[in-house]
This record gives sequence, C-alpha cells and structure tokens, in this order.
Amino acid sequence: MRMDVGICVASQRIGVTRPQCATRLSEIGENRAVPANALDTVVTAETPEGILLELRPAGLSPRFFAFLIDWLIRLAVIYALLMVVGIAGMSGVAMAALTIFWFLLEWFYPVLFELSRSGATPGKRVFGLRVVMDNGLPITPGASITRNLLRVADFLPFLFGFAIVSMLLRKDCKRLGDIAAATLVIHDTRAASAMTAAWSSGLNGRAGAGVPGVYPGSPGPAHG
Repeated sequence: MRMDVGICVASQRIGVTRPQCATRLSEIGENRAVPANALDTVVTAETPEGILLELRPAGLSPRFFAFLIDWLIRLAVIYALLMVVGIAGMSGVAMAALTIFWFLLEWFYPVLFELSRSGATPGKRVFGLRVVMDNGLPITPGASITRNLLRVADFLPFLFGFAIVSMLLRKDCKRLGDIAAATLVIHDTRAASAMTAAWSSGLNGRAGAGVPGVYPGSPGPAHG
C-alpha cells in the first residue's frame, strides 16, 4: 500500500527492531516542504503493520484559509444556481430542489473530496493538506461523515469557537470532529512539493510577459 504521509522509520516489536524503510534525515533534506527544524509539530502514528509514521499536523492558519476557499466555492455554486433559477422563473418546486441541493452541498461536499484519492477538498489541496486516520491510513467513509457532521458542535458557541480552542490546546491540532472520528489533518509533503513546482514553472513561463524586449529566460530588457 502506498504511504503518502509522513516518514517511515524503524519500529520495535518486543525488543526486536525492524529495518528502516526510509532514512528520516535524508527525507527531510530532500523534501523542502517540511523544514528540518519543524520537529515540534510532528506526531507519531503506528500502522496496523507496526510501522511508525511521523505526521505533521496542519495548524489553524492553513486550515482556516483552506476552509475559506471551500466556502467560497460552495457560495459560487449556490449563486450560479440562483441565477439560473431566477432566469427560468422561481417556483415552489425549484425552491425546494435548491434547498435540498444546498443541504447536500453544505454537508457532503467535504465528504466527497475527502474520500477521493487526494483525501482533501480543493481548499486543502491548495495548501498541501489532506485528511487521514490517526494511524496514517486513508480516511474511511464513516470517519469522514462523523467529522463533518460534528461541525455543528465545532461551530459553537460562535464562529467555530470550540474548534479554535481545541486546535490551539492540542499538539495534533484536532477539532472536536477530528477527535470523535479519530482523524488528523496533515501536511501532505508530496502534494506541497508538486504545488510549489507547478507554481514555480508557471511563474518562470510568464516571466517578462507584457514587457518589451523581455522573454522567458532572458536577462532583462534591452536598453538603448
């Protein structure tokens, strides 16, 4: 099974050390997405096979901005549907269908993406995050539904107050839904590296665009 999260290190079983499946220092040195000095943000998980994984939980800031992106996406979808229904003519049936769709979008939008191969919503993918189980394995349908339904409790008493307090007090940055579902939001180092590479390529490809005498890879504009 592919291990997309963390760094695989040696595990111990009754005093017998298993061989290392990766060298931690070399992984940190090669992967620029996880700085070598970020060891205080790492939690350890053990897979059913007895392999120890080091997972880097996502903090409050990236999760907030990821949530904001996902919220704007849902808002744009609802706005587009309202425009279509308004042009076609608002009726009782159309309003009822729109209400049902809004409910499904609000509660099952995260579940749909978390159960995909990436294990993350579009907002989380932008920031290189993904949702996994506590043991580092892909999230299960039951866990995804549980953590998202408990957003109601996380929202209390106002604007996700309980969620913010829980994430600030816990080393693994879990909100109440994560605690109940035994899930963890982590930095997906491979996704972050791929995103950084894509952005760098795009910026280099557009370098000098719109500036006379400047082309990608050229040192600068020609001066007469």
